[in-house]
Amino acid sequence: MKIDEKSIITYFDIIIKELEDVSFFSVNNIIIDNKHLRIDTKEEKEYIFELTDKIKTFGISRGYFQKNGENGWLKLTEKGIELKDSKKGFLKSLNDSKTKPESTFDKIVFFFKNNRIIAILIFIIFILFLGSKVLNEFSKAKENIEKLNGSFDKNQIESGYKNEIPLDTIKLSSPIVVDSLELPYLKNLPILDKGIFLSYYYNNLLVGGANIDSVKINARAYDGQKLKFRKYDEKLEYDITKQPYIEMEYKETIYSLEIIGKHYSFDCIIKKDIVPTLNLIEVN
Repeated sequence: MKIDEKSIITYFDIIIKELEDVSFFSVNNIIIDNKHLRIDTKEEKEYIFELTDKIKTFGISRGYFQKNGENGWLKLTEKGIELKDSKKGFLKSLNDSKTKPESTFDKIVFFFKNNRIIAILIFIIFILFLGSKVLNEFSKAKENIEKLNGSFDKNQIESGYKNEIPLDTIKLSSPIVVDSLELPYLKNLPILDKGIFLSYYYNNLLVGGANIDSVKINARAYDGQKLKFRKYDEKLEYDITKQPYIEMEYKETIYSLEIIGKHYSFDCIIKKDIVPTLNLIEVN
């Protein structure tokens, strides 16, 4: 399902109207707990996660929301509180403020809406400038390549041989989605060759299995923070509420395990042949 600006504004107004605590609220909780959208299928869950991210970005970029700690919690700014108290909704409030723009963003929008000819001229000038810059960079790149080729050919003639790079030494990485699945609660879920399993165990994500000692692994939280694990009873424990992103080297292949969701529904997307972004460490 496509998420357009109209949908974002509609649910943004719902969040402003229904949030009870202006200093501590979650967009996800309001949308899901108040049953504005269903989350029965994988597609519905993916739609909600994308929608809530865009609502947060919309609210923060326009000065209505402000981050409040970790895990996606937010609070209203003074501008957001004024919008809630006015009970007008975003579009009506924006229209009412046309004669007196408040924020820099509103001033820019107001100016261009009332000076369309100037806006068109600025756009044309920008396109011409950008095109000129691109052509200039292209010409420089072409000259450098010709110089490099000339120098390379000269060195080949002088040395009497060609330096060739074997194709098998170049490894192109194209991540492949291996599986996308829902984690069962309090049950082990075998993955890959069944030498590794995942388990959604209360507040933890458990990674274990017969081959767990052979992996190199590291993880971060959904917000990019470093995420440590605790090894207990031949299993690695991660805080599942942080929506871990795990990178793992297993049998000479690099995998990623991306956990998405909230209590009591978490999904896992498994990819292989990824380019690692974390420093992998041995488990044992």
